[in-house]
Amino acid sequence: MKVMRLLDKIETSNSEQSSHLKTVQGDQHHELQLLDFKVNSLLNDLRDQIQDQRKWTETQLRRSEQEQAYHTDQFLNAMKERLEAAEKKLEENMHLSLKLENTNKPQQYEMALSLVTKYENKLHARITRFERQIWNELEEIQNEYRSGFQSVHEALNSLQRIQTTKLKLEKKKFQKDIKKIRCKVTELQED
Repeated sequence: MKVMRLLDKIETSNSEQSSHLKTVQGDQHHELQLLDFKVNSLLNDLRDQIQDQRKWTETQLRRSEQEQAYHTDQFLNAMKERLEAAEKKLEENMHLSLKLENTNKPQQYEMALSLVTKYENKLHARITRFERQIWNELEEIQNEYRSGFQSVHEALNSLQRIQTTKLKLEKKKFQKDIKKIRCKVTELQED
């Protein structure tokens, strides 16, 4: 009788342990699914952030290229207009000097020649000053774009480092959670 009771108790204990083990395994399976969901959502968020950052960078690059082309066109058009005006003035002065050359008045010819020389010198100085100004402004624009691109590049590198660190931390956390779950399973199986 005692043996039978003992066998009944053992059977009851076994069935309780078995159902308890199934419950724990179900809980662990559920926890693993939750962890998997968290990691996947984190990866999707990171992927979205990288895509958004890439789109923003491409937009900035396109905009800066358009602005640079616009500024260059403006400078070239302004320079062309000034050069055309200077050429026109020079032609007028040359025409005047030719007229004076045809007359037999050396004094007027010398005055016209000195006037033409004066205008040529002024024009040359203006053109040189204008060219220097344009090159300085172009260099400033290039420096601004370089520093802008450098900032964007550094921001992307920084974002990538942050994302890599986040992934490493999540991976470590995930591994710790899996170790805890395995320890629980092992403890339950030993019981």
